Amino acid sequence: TINGDVSFRDSKIESLNNLQYVKGDIVFSGSKIKSLGNLETIGMRAFFENSNVEDIGNLISIGGEANFENAKIVSLNNLKHIGGNINFKNSKVSNLGRLQTINGNVDFTLSEIKHLYGIKSIAGDVSLHNSKIEDLGTLAYVGGNFWVSHSKITSMGNLKVIKGNLDINNSNDSSAIYSLNGLLAIYGNVDLRYSKVQRLDSLLYVGGDLKLQTGFIKNGVEDLGNLVYI
Repeated sequence: TINGDVSFRDSKIESLNNLQYVKGDIVFSGSKIKSLGNLETIGMRAFFENSNVEDIGNLISIGGEANFENAKIVSLNNLKHIGGNINFKNSKVSNLGRLQTINGNVDFTLSEIKHLYGIKSIAGDVSLHNSKIEDLGTLAYVGGNFWVSHSKITSMGNLKVIKGNLDINNSNDSSAIYSLNGLLAIYGNVDLRYSKVQRLDSLLYVGGDLKLQTGFIKNGVEDLGNLVYI
């Protein structure tokens, strides 16, 4: 156990041996470490950007931010919880493993991730701009804003609640969202002006402005469906 922060930047250490718990931040950038081995918990932030780490081993929880930018890690293995923002930009992470909860913002821009697998809730903003995401998996709750543009996603999947704004801009994409599926409530603004959405389906509540398609978008929303409150 390490009760504070630890940095392995430019160190000669190649293995964490039997280390299981770090209470503070941990920095792997520029280190020689390739596997986290038996490490199970990082109490605060984890920095993997530009590191040699390829395997996160038995890691289960990261209490704060996780930066995977330009990281060599491919799978998150048994990691279940990340307590802060996540940066996947230009990383090799393609498999989110058993990840279930993210208590911050997550940006999938220029990432290799195609499927959200078992993630059930993201407490912050979600950006699918220029992402390869095709499937939202079990995601049911987004606590911030949800942006979709120039993405491969075709369905809102199991998403039920967005606490912030919803902005879909995919009118020029070959694959696009045509329905809001089972989405029930959006507590912020909804901007569908540059989308191909045709059906609001189960949507009951919009807490802010509702902006529908402009005239040049063919086959836009023609019916408010089950919408009760704007």
